[in-house]
Amino acid sequence: MADEEEVDPETGAPFPPPPRRQPPASPLPPPQGSTAPPTAPPTAPPSAPPTAPTSAPPTAPRSEPRGTRYGQPPGGGAAGGPPAAGPPARPPPPPIAPSAAPAFAPQQPPAGPRPPPGPPAYPAGYPFPYPYYYPPMYPYGYGQPPPPRRLEPRRLRTAQALDAGVFGLLLLGAAFAWSALVAAVAAAALVPSIGGAGALGTTESSWLSGVMAIRVVVWLVFALAFMAVAAAIFRFHEGRDEFGPKHGRAYRDFQAATALFAAVVGGAGMITFILSNPGEPRFPSPPTSLFALKASITLSALIWGAACAAGALYFGVALTRLLRGFLPEEAHRKLAIVPVFLFFIPLLHAALSASFLSMVDPSNATWDSASLHAAAEVGGLAGALAGVPLVVLVRAFRQAHERILSGEVKPATPEAPA
Repeated sequence: MADEEEVDPETGAPFPPPPRRQPPASPLPPPQGSTAPPTAPPTAPPSAPPTAPTSAPPTAPRSEPRGTRYGQPPGGGAAGGPPAAGPPARPPPPPIAPSAAPAFAPQQPPAGPRPPPGPPAYPAGYPFPYPYYYPPMYPYGYGQPPPPRRLEPRRLRTAQALDAGVFGLLLLGAAFAWSALVAAVAAAALVPSIGGAGALGTTESSWLSGVMAIRVVVWLVFALAFMAVAAAIFRFHEGRDEFGPKHGRAYRDFQAATALFAAVVGGAGMITFILSNPGEPRFPSPPTSLFALKASITLSALIWGAACAAGALYFGVALTRLLRGFLPEEAHRKLAIVPVFLFFIPLLHAALSASFLSMVDPSNATWDSASLHAAAEVGGLAGALAGVPLVVLVRAFRQAHERILSGEVKPATPEAPA
């Protein structure tokens, strides 16, 4: 049953409808991307205009005071007049700043389509599933390293190789000097044989015995000199690219010449050792065995001299070509004599050994195998000629080293990494 419209029993006019309450304005700012206008604060509705009284059938009196229903205070308007106005509108709440918004306020979904779901930040469970996913710790990339700086001249490997090469050449000169000194003693012991006396005296025999003992010291000095020269060659290898491609090609030729020279000298030394030490004879025939030993020593000296001459020539040419890049034009002529001396010194050594051995008469009972080996050491006199190319090389090494330190010869500019 529908509710009947209530009217005022005195005037017969219907009661005005109750004012509708407007929802308060939202304290949250509109979501990003939303185009909806902000909500206006609620205002009081306008009062209804008075209406003319209409006739209505009388109704039973009400038990409650007039005007208390629908929020009207008691003692409404006067009889026959307009009804009293409703209660005043409630003022709107003060706006809330976005920073003071409660943490539990619901978040509005962003406008537009939702992005696709990405991989989880951390894999759930243990052991971790494959593939692993780790969030990047640094969102920025690393920059390019700075370009390489040019080294100081004294820190260049080539400059250090030239400095070490001077020390190695000085040791090599000392070894040749010792060799020439020992050879001079052996030659002095063989002077009576040159004059026609085939027998060795007591003094000459003791000298030759001393030569066999001292030559071990000569070998040790040569070994130290070769170690120093090898250290210089290793420094050249480390700095092969410091002065451009031309210097690199010259070093590769020098490296090949050094390897060939070492192989030739080592092989010739092995053949010399085998030929000059045939062993003790099976039958007691000393003169015959000494003649065979003399021929073997002579042959080994010739083989060793020829092999070393060929290797030294190639080595000298490659070494002077390597040094020319650091020296002025006027110093190139002096370097031209180095390969020539290095070629003739081994040949002269072999010729002296063969010549003095040919003057020995092993049929005399004063000769033995040790005396024959000592006589072959006379070839060390050729070491005196080795001083000429060594002096030229030492000066060239020092001049090249000084030109690098002074900046006259500058290294190639290193290229920046790509």
